[in-house]
Amino acid sequence: MGEEKLKNAWFYLHCVVAVIILIADDKGTLEPAVNKFEEKIGIYTPPDTTETEPFTLEIEDEKPGTLQENY
Repeated sequence: MGEEKLKNAWFYLHCVVAVIILIADDKGTLEPAVNKFEEKIGIYTPPDTTETEPFTLEIEDEKPGTLQENY
């Protein structure tokens, strides 16, 4: 009987933590809190702010109308 209560406690703890994370993310306080925690344990890396050109891929058909021939 005690083992069943423990399983339920882990389930409800998981649900509460998930709701807290969702609320913090909605308020915009999750990212600063995570960054602060990462600084405390020494794994924080600043976000990449370099500007890059967006990658575009141009596709040229070798044979125009290939799709029409397959019908």
